[in-house]
Amino acid sequence: MTGNIVAAYQSDGQPGGDRTVKALVVEDDLDALDLTTYVLRRDGYTVIGAVDGKQALRRWEKEHPDLVILDVMLPKINGFEILRRIRSESSVPVIMVTGRGEDEDVLLGLGLGADDYVVKPFSYRQLLARIQTALRHSAGRKAGHGQSAP
Repeated sequence: MTGNIVAAYQSDGQPGGDRTVKALVVEDDLDALDLTTYVLRRDGYTVIGAVDGKQALRRWEKEHPDLVILDVMLPKINGFEILRRIRSESSVPVIMVTGRGEDEDVLLGLGLGADDYVVKPFSYRQLLARIQTALRHSAGRKAGHGQSAP
């Protein structure tokens, strides 16, 4: 899966560009952050990391990432609140990656607008596939596909 969506993703969401996807990975477990960063970079993504909620929001505002991989249980501001704030201004793909897998948590995350909800432990191959799916759906929305006719 060597980043085929990465190489073909433009800022306008149309295929054919040569810009890599910028991913914000928000994870307070440094080992998990390092591993996720490594896997995404190996697959061609540009990665920005954040280890707490305040840092995540600062990096979100400064970097304008194309994708957010977001843990729920974070210091300072939790992932659900970060998702609320992102959704108040953007439809960028957000994938929750968390140890909180109870139905209430999954339903809350999806209800707040997460594009996907992945419970730890998980397969990085599956995460990469889910990322590509979320980016494809986002590109389709930007291009106006899937919208109903007036």
